[in-house]
Amino acid sequence: MAKRKRKKKRSKKGSASLPPVALKEAQEQTESDVDSEPDSAVSEKAKVAAPSPPPKSQNTSSSRRRSSRRGKQNQMRQRVIAGLLGIVGIAAIAFFALGNSGTSVPSVPQERLDLDPVRGNPDAEVSIIEYGAFACPSCRAWHNAGIVENILEQYAGRVNFIFRDFPVINPRYDRMAAAVAQCALDQGQEQFWTLHDALYTIIRPGASQDEIINFAGQLGLDKEALQACADAGTHEDTVAYDNNRARNLGLPGTPSWLIRTRDGDEQRIFNASPEILNAAIQEALAS
Repeated sequence: MAKRKRKKKRSKKGSASLPPVALKEAQEQTESDVDSEPDSAVSEKAKVAAPSPPPKSQNTSSSRRRSSRRGKQNQMRQRVIAGLLGIVGIAAIAFFALGNSGTSVPSVPQERLDLDPVRGNPDAEVSIIEYGAFACPSCRAWHNAGIVENILEQYAGRVNFIFRDFPVINPRYDRMAAAVAQCALDQGQEQFWTLHDALYTIIRPGASQDEIINFAGQLGLDKEALQACADAGTHEDTVAYDNNRARNLGLPGTPSWLIRTRDGDEQRIFNASPEILNAAIQEALAS
């Protein structure tokens, strides 16, 4: 590298030492030499000096192949997406068809079916029936807003509240928590509502069965009886029966409501608000 630099310096000195006249003559001679060369020589030099671009035909062919591959990949993606959407659609149709068919009815003793968890006067003129799930954020919001409690106070003795299970939000957790709550109902109405309220206010959604039972024990429920009942799966069919009832009614999700009179007339309410619920209760009481 050092030798190359020294040569460069000498070259610069040599060119710089030429007088202006000699420099001009040298430039004119160079131009004359170039002009005197045949055209073929110039074109040959140009060919050597200029880098050759890739053949146009190869470039076009390669571009077409890439474009074709991308097109095929996009078509394949669209087919896969369409297939998945079709599968989801079929699964949804099958899910609701099976849920609403009523062909698979869990076997639950009639005395158990007659034992609803009821808050308020059991012989009230009108019952508010909620189909809910313990992982349902909207159900939790309704509960924590105290809407039902306010209605029970407003229509004291004339309206009661019944809770039924519709485990559709986080089915595995919802079914398990509902079954434990049904085991609490075996110990009494008060015990059921104590655990019901805790599941919506204190116990986190997704808690394990043991965590729910341990917490229930701290709230005064019989922990050993609760554990034995839950471990035996005593009320899994009870929860499944409520779920089947909700589907047969065509309820779309949680919370869903029924306003039922003593005569058995029922009004279904899906997208409820306190005002809508209150208006339905007044209508039922007036009938």
